[in-house]
Amino acid sequence: MAMDVLVAPLYQGSEIASGNRPRMSMGLGARKALLSCGNTSQLDPARTKLTTIETKRIIAVLDETIHKVELITLLSAAAYSQESLEGLWDEDTIRAVREHEDLCNGLLEEVNLIREEEEEVEEMGEDELQFQLQEHKQRVELLKEEVKNSARNTLRIFLINIPAGDVFRTQIVGRSEEAEIFLQSLFDFRNFVFEKLLTSPMEEKEKVEFMNEIILRDKKNAEMIRDLETQLAGTIKSRDTQVEKENFVIRELKSHLHQVLKFSESHLIRTKQEAKKQQKAELRASQIRITKIQQDILMLKTQYHNLTMENRESEQGLRKVWERSFSFPPRPTPPPLSLSHSRRMIPLGITWSVHLESPQSFPLSPCSQAVAFHRCFYSHSLSSACG
Repeated sequence: MAMDVLVAPLYQGSEIASGNRPRMSMGLGARKALLSCGNTSQLDPARTKLTTIETKRIIAVLDETIHKVELITLLSAAAYSQESLEGLWDEDTIRAVREHEDLCNGLLEEVNLIREEEEEVEEMGEDELQFQLQEHKQRVELLKEEVKNSARNTLRIFLINIPAGDVFRTQIVGRSEEAEIFLQSLFDFRNFVFEKLLTSPMEEKEKVEFMNEIILRDKKNAEMIRDLETQLAGTIKSRDTQVEKENFVIRELKSHLHQVLKFSESHLIRTKQEAKKQQKAELRASQIRITKIQQDILMLKTQYHNLTMENRESEQGLRKVWERSFSFPPRPTPPPLSLSHSRRMIPLGITWSVHLESPQSFPLSPCSQAVAFHRCFYSHSLSSACG
């Protein structure tokens, strides 16, 4: 079974690896060991070297197995790069690699032929085809044995010729993906076994206790995490409830604010309209008052003009009457008087005549003109008597 795993990557196809070769199964204990290896890797053992012969032999066997797997998984790549290795290998090694390549190619051809025949048998169902299919399957089994023997012989050649094996490992590249995974698993298993061999029973017991303590702490932490998650969920729920309430209040306030803004806008528009109407009404009333006042002013001006004309006509009539009634001869020129007595000695008639020379300067009513006339007449009489 182990040889099937080692030889399978040489077939260069997933057909044999998946259908015609047995798979290597790992037991439950080995799986637990590999899983626990990652958990105990943090606990380094006290010793760093193996002390007993048995443990050294176990590690030597694992190292030798890994070395053989590294060589056997590169045979397929070496078969395609023989020209670059002709000067580094001897003829026996090159011949063994070529024979192994031919056997692998023949095995692949037989496997492909069997697959085609199986499809034909499923479609046609003839007995002759089934008989040929059985013969080809037996031949494939024989070819598998030959490939295994060829792989063993080639591996012995590389183990005997150590320099050729070293060149083989360093110069050849192109290992398959399955071979890489298998090698990595072997390296991990070797490290795990080496760590187990370095650990004493007492250290193993301490590791177990430490792991149990870690598991217990992990359980407590998990419980604490669940409690905290429960509290967090409750807090988040209460927060969401509070946020929902606050959002509801905010929506109500926004709605109220929108209504207030709408009402204020309508009130402002209505106030502006009323102010415009009132302004227009006041402007119209003021215009009416101005028109009425202008009419009153015009009427008063007309009355004033009429009264002025009447007074002038009356004055002209009285002046004509006075001129006809009082006509005096010219008086002689009085002697010159001093400045101190000039004002006192001026006759009243002269003063009266001065006032009458410009009657238009002092417009008088008819009654006032009559009074003035009598005063002038009386003054003139006195001046005549004195003269």
